[in-house]
Amino acid sequence: MLGELQEAYLRGRLLVFSGSSTSTAAGLPAWPHLAGTLAEHARSRGAPEAALGEIAALISQARRTDALSAARSVLGANEFCALVERIWSDEGYDVPPIASAIASLAPQLSGLITTSIDHLLERAFGGRWSVLARATTDLAQRRGYILKLHGTLVDRSTWVLTRDDHDRSFHADAECHRFLSAIFHAHTVLFVGHQLASDELDFILARDRALPSAQAPRHFGMVPFGTIGPSRRRALEAAGIRVVTYRDQDGSHATAASLLRALARAGSMGSHGERLVSSSANVGSALSRSARVETPANARRLRAQIEETFSFEELETFFADSFPDIRGGIASIVSPVHNSEYRAFKLVQYFERRHRLHELQTKIQERLR
Repeated sequence: MLGELQEAYLRGRLLVFSGSSTSTAAGLPAWPHLAGTLAEHARSRGAPEAALGEIAALISQARRTDALSAARSVLGANEFCALVERIWSDEGYDVPPIASAIASLAPQLSGLITTSIDHLLERAFGGRWSVLARATTDLAQRRGYILKLHGTLVDRSTWVLTRDDHDRSFHADAECHRFLSAIFHAHTVLFVGHQLASDELDFILARDRALPSAQAPRHFGMVPFGTIGPSRRRALEAAGIRVVTYRDQDGSHATAASLLRALARAGSMGSHGERLVSSSANVGSALSRSARVETPANARRLRAQIEETFSFEELETFFADSFPDIRGGIASIVSPVHNSEYRAFKLVQYFERRHRLHELQTKIQERLR
């Protein structure tokens, strides 16, 4: 699994798909803050409460594209664009470590796709890579480029922020279709700082689902622990994207940056013969320390783990801490008179029937660390 990620990079077949976390790690506001600021500005201009309520509802539903569309509608194009340029300008912001770590992969990285419209990644690469705001016919065969999938801040005509923008870019642009299809079937794609839940990714996955499963390439998504739900995880894995989680307590994505630097160090050691074997082992060790691949929950293994690890009193504490949403706690499922084998069986059965088995596995792993 992670060995495939190492091998792809060492062979020059890795492409990074970077999301907005490279921007927020530098201190730029995330899109909900942007949309909220736009709404407040519209309020100060006397916008109708109904329009402002719609924006607030769309933000709460995490519907980025529609929230920004509504904000643009109420503000007007010129004021909307001027505010976005001011709020999302990276002038005066330092390049964050996660962006520098992506740039450290440059020697053997195939290319970089980003949804950020600021210039932090271009700055991280020191201007050495060509920057494009739209896909070109031959881009899938090229190396050393940054494709800004949502456009670039200095050119409003390239922005892909609103629903109309997305329809134009991802549904009506045949060149973009061909490029994304070629990339996802010829490279291993590593998502970094991406929420793995966006219009463009859903568009890509929808196209991939039309392919026979044997043709599905293996990709990886690095996300902070606990940010991907079980249903989304299943959809991603069905599309060939393995989820790699890491701890991120302060929003800096320092662990992800460490993993990327480990890959970069492996690449600098060479890509042939014994040196490749050695570097692959070294980066594998770093990967195992800093991240883990989510694997499907195994009911039998969980039953054995619960039976061997927890007394009833320990289960009570674990349950109260980990599943406060379950009314009645552990006592609503098993009681102290049940033996450990039966307790484990009933607990796993409870979560399996509610399609929360992976959540139980995750909580147990956290507890045992």
